[in-house]
This record gives sequence, structure tokens and C-alpha cells, in this order.
Amino acid sequence: MTTLTPSDFDLAATPAPITSVSIAGDTVSIGVAASDLAPGYGADSPMDGVYLFKRTATGLERVRILRPTNAKGAPRFGVALAMTPSLLTIGSPGDRAAYVVVH
Repeated sequence: MTTLTPSDFDLAATPAPITSVSIAGDTVSIGVAASDLAPGYGADSPMDGVYLFKRTATGLERVRILRPTNAKGAPRFGVALAMTPSLLTIGSPGDRAAYVVVH
């Protein structure tokens, strides 16, 4: 079993406000919507994102962080996830959008 800690999400000592998880093969995607759940973070929190981890022989390794593409941010980016072996769909109700990413 692997335990992910706040440092795996660049959140220092703050509890990671994980809002969604999706798994396909050896890849795990974890949505962190800090603007939605963590007190003190505004709607444009730079921590909102989707973190991709790959399974290795020793646990999980973070391989990519996906952030909203617009300059203002996307409140609640990553609150919903769906994943296949090659595609990841990210829900972002704060900007009424869904993002599709090839991974």
C-alpha cells in the first residue's frame, strides 16, 4: 500500500483536499480542488489541479500536474475525473467546462 501525503501534491502541511480519483492501468489521477474545500483559498487557487501518478516497483511516482489552461484559473478544476488507458476527462464546473487530455 502507498500513502500519498500533502507533499506529494505541493501543499506543504495543508491536508490535500482530494475531490476525485480515477485509475486506468498503472496510472492514477487525483483531483485536488483546493478552492472548493480548503478554507482560506480563493476561487482562483493555484493549487487546483489534477495530479498523475504512475505505479513503479516501489510505489507511486508523480509524473505530471495538469492545471487549468485559462489565465484566471478554473474554480473546482479536477472535481470530477474519468480515465481510460489513453484519455483523461477533467470536470471543471466552476468554469462550466470539461477538459480532455491525452496521457
